[in-house]
Amino acid sequence: MSGRRLLLDSNIIIYVAKKQLDPGGFIQPEDELFISDISYMETLGYPFSDENEKRETTAILDVLFRFSIEESIVQKVVEIKQQRRIKLPDAIIAATAIVRNCAIVTRNVSDFQNFAGLVVINPM
Repeated sequence: MSGRRLLLDSNIIIYVAKKQLDPGGFIQPEDELFISDISYMETLGYPFSDENEKRETTAILDVLFRFSIEESIVQKVVEIKQQRRIKLPDAIIAATAIVRNCAIVTRNVSDFQNFAGLVVINPM
């Protein structure tokens, strides 16, 4: 594959599930789509307004490859947390993207600014 490796943040998955964001506007056919364990947990922990919204969200999650929080990601989180003040979930997402060579797709761009080698895409 010659597409981008995109790590989707929980807010993007929720916007897509609620039909507030068209994935065709930022995802190209050759892109590979991923989610981190932490975004998976955040997304399913979202208070869905109805069963249809939950079903849509689950359907999206089912087609994404999920990255587990493995030792290399844990060590990168420690390194990130030693260098800056950042919420643990955001540090895990950033570390996952860095270790797995992905761009982060998120509306919360400010959470991921100024990381060496990290590409952040805001499709909003």
